[in-house]
Amino acid sequence: MSADTFMNRLNHHNRNFSSRHPLSQFCRWPRGSGFSLVEMLVVVSVIGLIAAATAPMLFATMKANRLSAAGEEISNRIALAQQFAVSRNHEVELRFYHYSDPEDPKTRDHYRATLIVEPAADPNAPGAVQTTVLSEMSYLRNGIVVAHSSVLSPTLEDVNDQGDSEGRIRAASASYRSIRFSPDGTCDVKLRPEDAYLTIVEERDLAAQGEVPKNFFAVQIDHYTSRITTFRP
Repeated sequence: MSADTFMNRLNHHNRNFSSRHPLSQFCRWPRGSGFSLVEMLVVVSVIGLIAAATAPMLFATMKANRLSAAGEEISNRIALAQQFAVSRNHEVELRFYHYSDPEDPKTRDHYRATLIVEPAADPNAPGAVQTTVLSEMSYLRNGIVVAHSSVLSPTLEDVNDQGDSEGRIRAASASYRSIRFSPDGTCDVKLRPEDAYLTIVEERDLAAQGEVPKNFFAVQIDHYTSRITTFRP
């Protein structure tokens, strides 16, 4: 049998298979399928409109979640300081360290970190105070601060400022203000409960919108009971 005859028979067999086999329709790619350029452009345009409409809502939700997480962190630190004071039967300080971000010269001086310590008289130095650190330094998320403002955080503005003589913060200009909790559950905040609050904000919103930004998380402390109340706009 010549090669031409063999190829003719093979092609004839394939044509018969394609026309009679029950699965032959799945073995061929349908002609004329797919999307036209216009159809693809319409789909891309619709996706772009949806993304443009939902992006602001998505960003606002992400910002709200960041503020809520930071606010809950501050609330938890206050509660932890209270627990230490009661369990150790000794006064405990919750320190709020304020400084500008050394990695960003455009930032301003705000509260960015907290530390819980137990102050006590130094037996080796009359009149001196030694501190026992009860927690790790806790830093707020990048871009979020407790506002260093008498309007937004009067609780901290009502106490004396202390220099970071122990060098716990690397920033050279760091200082701190503290709230002291007693074993009986009270704290040394002197303000009325309705005025004793801290405000957690996005730093860029604080710079752009002035004293009262639209988005914030406020933590209120009752100095009689040390009860914590939180607020969101």
